[in-house]
Amino acid sequence: MTIVAVGLHVVNTTVLIISWRSCETIDPAEPAEKSLPNGWCGVRLSGPRWEKTRYCAQCRKSVPGLDHHCTWLQTCIGKSNYAQFFTVACTGTIQFLLQVVYAGLCLLWLHNHLLDDAGAFDYVVVGCLVTCFVTSFPCMLMYFVLLGFHLWLMILGYGTYEWMLRRRKEQRAKRAKTSTDSSNTQETTSPEIDIAVVKTCEMEAEVQVREVNVL
Repeated sequence: MTIVAVGLHVVNTTVLIISWRSCETIDPAEPAEKSLPNGWCGVRLSGPRWEKTRYCAQCRKSVPGLDHHCTWLQTCIGKSNYAQFFTVACTGTIQFLLQVVYAGLCLLWLHNHLLDDAGAFDYVVVGCLVTCFVTSFPCMLMYFVLLGFHLWLMILGYGTYEWMLRRRKEQRAKRAKTSTDSSNTQETTSPEIDIAVVKTCEMEAEVQVREVNVL
């Protein structure tokens, strides 16, 4: 089991590093046909989503098929390097998932087989495994969220930038609807307030007339 886990870990880490490096070194402003003529591992992105060129204010360049600006990689993610970015998301998820599963299984085995006369080295190993599990678990969750979000965007058929624009548009529409409803409510209640004021004035006038008659 250990040999298999180490082998998977090495292969996955190698793919992760290569895709990460490729994602950072490729200029996203260059056409994908120029930077990667054969695509990334044979994958070529096509469709209306990848033909739109947008300007990134942080990189100060126009990027074909701009998806978003990644602060972790310090580069824009567009048509030229989105496949590498998605590979990073997949391999990163697998990486931390393997670490969590392997550390958890090792801790479970040590808990069942560790004897009372265990030495200091055994407790050092346990401490390392606990540290690996505690640090890898939140990273695994973050990678799961990242991968799930981009899979969801693929199903919807648009990128991160378009999703943000649509969300802002929906929020503005909700705010406009809320303000319209509140103004309509005020207009509806204002006649009732006017009627109440008129009735109050009439009652005060009647009281004054009665006082005059009494005098």
